[in-house]
Amino acid sequence: MKYLFTLLLSIFVITAFSQDVTNQLGNNDGTSAFEVRDSDGDPAFAVFDNGSIIGLGSMRMPIKIISTNYLVTTGDYTLLADATGGAITVTFPVGLQVSGPIINIKKADNNNNDVTLTDGTNSVTLNSKGDGATLQYYKDTDGADPDYTGWYIIAESGNGVTSTTGTAF
Repeated sequence: MKYLFTLLLSIFVITAFSQDVTNQLGNNDGTSAFEVRDSDGDPAFAVFDNGSIIGLGSMRMPIKIISTNYLVTTGDYTLLADATGGAITVTFPVGLQVSGPIINIKKADNNNNDVTLTDGTNSVTLNSKGDGATLQYYKDTDGADPDYTGWYIIAESGNGVTSTTGTAF
């Protein structure tokens, strides 16, 4: 979510650079907004004077099909894993400097080859077509929770996921 907010804020700042945003936002009652439009002139999102941001259309996030061992990058969002040619290991990076990255991964093939998700120490296995998991990275930035830094499964689907939702892997 932090990356999405940063992206939206960046687009807002770039778009609003030559405009007087204060006058367009109104009287800080949560009803006035600065609207950002896409290249076709359609509304993309609105920033309200109370600080909320509302998307006015669909989000377009990257999706990629993988069929060999793969190292997740910060530009990934959804991965469809095709293990038809053999088992696949998807490695999640550790030591990220920020919290927030979210990765969705789903086993897309119909065979018995596993898709293993790992951070190099712990792992989760997707065994059946349609098995999937959504993982989010948490980074302890203030030193209060150093034992919790890592990737967490925040959602899972299917019968062949060998893990427990809400735990680090």
